[in-house]
Amino acid sequence: MRAPRNGVPWTIARLRWRAFYRWYIRSARWRARREAFAREYEAQTGERVTCLICASAWSVHRDDVHHLSYDHLGDERFEELWALCRGCHDDLHADLDRARQWRKIGWHQASVIIATRLA
Repeated sequence: MRAPRNGVPWTIARLRWRAFYRWYIRSARWRARREAFAREYEAQTGERVTCLICASAWSVHRDDVHHLSYDHLGDERFEELWALCRGCHDDLHADLDRARQWRKIGWHQASVIIATRLA
């Protein structure tokens, strides 16, 4: 779990949410959702899953799935998820975490803008 920004203490509610998120991302339920996402992607596009940003081959066991929204965490919708290679996902989060401006426009829109810049 990343540390809070300097001068911004985390509330108990935020700490609880982060603890749940950390547990969920390591759970069998999330692994199953990732696999279902890959199957759904291939069924909808007729193509193998690739990183949305760099178009490299994507692996359910090696790479990441980025949440565009946490509104349905634990019951994510297909359109709320992106396949990203580990490097692109790290780059996207580095930009999201670096500037507070992204929180003003929302997680989804910020992700779209940053991914466009990275591509």
